[in-house]
Amino acid sequence: MIYSKPCMHGLRAVIYIASRNVESPVRGEDIAREEDLPSPFLSKILKILASRNILHSVRGPGGGFRLARPAEEITLLDVVEAIDGLTQFEECALGWKTCQDDKPCPLHSTWKEMRQNLKEYLQKTPVSTLVQMEKLDPKPSGRF
Repeated sequence: MIYSKPCMHGLRAVIYIASRNVESPVRGEDIAREEDLPSPFLSKILKILASRNILHSVRGPGGGFRLARPAEEITLLDVVEAIDGLTQFEECALGWKTCQDDKPCPLHSTWKEMRQNLKEYLQKTPVSTLVQMEKLDPKPSGRF
C-alpha cells in the first residue's frame, strides 16, 4: 500500500465524481454506496478535498460534491497532497533521521529514484486520464 486508506478513498471519490461528467453535485452517500466505502469516513475526506479546492461542496436539497476545476486540471498529486501531504516523498524509507545523499541508509538510492518517479507520475497525471483508462477497461463497483 503506497497511500493511506483516506488517500485511496479520496482518489476513488474524485475519480468517481469526474467519471459522472455532470454539473449536478454527487451526494457523498451515493459515492460511498457505489464505491463500497464507509460513508462517515468518506464524508470527512470529501470535506478535506473541498477545503483544498479539489471539490466544490453544495449544501441543501440537491447538494453534494462536484469537481472544483476541470478533471484535466486536477492531478493525482493534488489529491495525494491534500490528504496525505508530501512528506512521503522526502522521508527515509527506513525512517532514519540522518538519511541523506552524504549519509544514506541502505535503501536510499533505490527509494530516492522510486519516490521521484512516483511523484513525477502523480504530478503529470490528471484525474481525467484515470477516467479515460476506466472507460477503456471498465471494472465492477469498487474497481480500485
